[in-house]
Amino acid sequence: VLSPEVARAFGASGVASLRPEALRIGPPEGARLTGTVAGLRYLGSATRVAVDLDLPGAEQVAALVPGGQTVPPVGTRVGLGWDETALHALE
Repeated sequence: VLSPEVARAFGASGVASLRPEALRIGPPEGARLTGTVAGLRYLGSATRVAVDLDLPGAEQVAALVPGGQTVPPVGTRVGLGWDETALHALE
């Protein structure tokens, strides 16, 4: 669940949700949102990547990187992308 402030950065108003598997990690250049990898958790078929957003308040979101894909190390600046239909308003 995204706070209203973070949801606005993702293009929603009010509280919204965006599942970790809907986020795509890529280079920061030209990305809609950027942040820094804060933590990694290997889950077997995927790795959960915690990203501290480059937004006031330094909120964190999680993305899932499928097995076999490159996982950025902690401390790496990354860009985030997502499909607009994956963002769900909760109000």
